Amino acid sequence: MLSPILMNPWHGLGAWLHNHVDPTPFKMMQGMSLWRYADNEQMLNRFFNEGMASDTRPVGNVVVNHSRGVFEGITLLVDVGGGTGTMANAIASTFPHIECTNFDLPHVVANLELSKNVKCVARDLFEAILPEDAMLLKANSVKILKRCKEASKGKGKKKKVITIDMMIENRKGDKEMNKAQLFFDMLMMILASGRETNETR
Repeated sequence: MLSPILMNPWHGLGAWLHNHVDPTPFKMMQGMSLWRYADNEQMLNRFFNEGMASDTRPVGNVVVNHSRGVFEGITLLVDVGGGTGTMANAIASTFPHIECTNFDLPHVVANLELSKNVKCVARDLFEAILPEDAMLLKANSVKILKRCKEASKGKGKKKKVITIDMMIENRKGDKEMNKAQLFFDMLMMILASGRETNETR
């Protein structure tokens, strides 16, 4: 998070609040979206992907060990916005009968080496999503959920959407956890024009 590329948008937050043009402080300060910038800047692409993978490892461990029932009846799963395949690898290793697709932008999935039952598909996840048995999301984007709904239409086996996300305003958390939730909510707003979820949304 200490890269100037990611820190400068925080310094522009005050100006952005009076700016009614750019969707995020990142775009206002850098002139393009985070995803487009990462496509053009290998250092940011690597830095961001490593950070996401580091965040996903403990979550993946919890998911495959404590939510095994979620994967019952699934043989084909697509990890939407799967990054470098950390979650798909964890699922494929624990449930070898499931064929996983790691679905993300071309510059994210390029040259990845994954488990034998994990393949990569390079595509913009805001445009279309593969209609597998289950679609896994690690953030609740309305746009992406709409694409999942479109992919799940049609006759045959019912599709499943699995979401993993931080829930802010969780009263069970302690003070430090609440601070982390607030930070991630602001991070989404500054970098990606989004919000973390809560019980009402």
